Amino acid sequence: MGLTVLSALRGVSVCATLLLAGCAIHPRTPAHHPVSSKSISIPPKFTTPANSEAGLASIERQFRRNGDRRGVFAVAYLVTTRQIRADIHSGLFHDRKWADRGLVIFANLYRDALLNYQSGCLDRVPPAWRASFDAAASNHVTVLEDLVLGVSAHINRDLPFALEQAGIQPDPTIRYRDFLAVNHSLEAIVDDIQDCVARDYAPGLRQIETLSGRLDETVVLAAIRHARNIAWRHGVCLITAPTIADRNRVAAEIEAYALAQANRFLAPGCHMPWLARQLACIEQRGLWPVASPAFSGLDCPPCHQ
Repeated sequence: MGLTVLSALRGVSVCATLLLAGCAIHPRTPAHHPVSSKSISIPPKFTTPANSEAGLASIERQFRRNGDRRGVFAVAYLVTTRQIRADIHSGLFHDRKWADRGLVIFANLYRDALLNYQSGCLDRVPPAWRASFDAAASNHVTVLEDLVLGVSAHINRDLPFALEQAGIQPDPTIRYRDFLAVNHSLEAIVDDIQDCVARDYAPGLRQIETLSGRLDETVVLAAIRHARNIAWRHGVCLITAPTIADRNRVAAEIEAYALAQANRFLAPGCHMPWLARQLACIEQRGLWPVASPAFSGLDCPPCHQ
């Protein structure tokens, strides 16, 4: 048993390193699935922080009931939105109105991507989001990869455009300070996100969390802070572009950059199918027996052999 646990932990450690390095661990690029097997009711356009949270809760609930792996990101986003709303009310942000506006804009970018994907308007779905949704529908990636692909699309693609719509004037310094305050919100809920994802999609992750302590959270938060800083710079480039043509060029570069980040996880090149199978097994069954959700993602061979 001791050797089995050490082997499994070594595999998880390698997996985390590969994910952060942008290496694919699954055997092939997921096939395209333009529309999920079960459509959901997507709420009307969000107009307030409150109905943004309510709408995200509805989306997450439907995904979970349908066994739709897009729910992996949805539950993480819902937990994040609730925390940021609480922090806005507690006074963490200098400009509450700007933070509220940004929260709604950000949520609508995700909602619009979902709506266009489900409606079959694929030319209106940002490429990074299409890659994420296709991967979730394919069931050829792990739960952790589903989460990483969704977070990557929302930060690398959506965040610069949300900043452009929300604006950073009249004082970009104060705006940036509030932008950085979100990092404190994320630090507060990383455990909650892990618990929700484990509860609904990958019960074995709880055991990994127990054994790894705070190391995985430290690495994840550092990666997210880095991605958010790049998104800020991209947003500033959009806002300060001198002409419409320059702005459109920057926008195209952001779309390409966000897709490239997704492709680092999806494109073949350093994929390790054995590790994908091992991680999928640990996600669903753990290092010792746990109850599994109704669906399992990648086919999982018997554990502990």
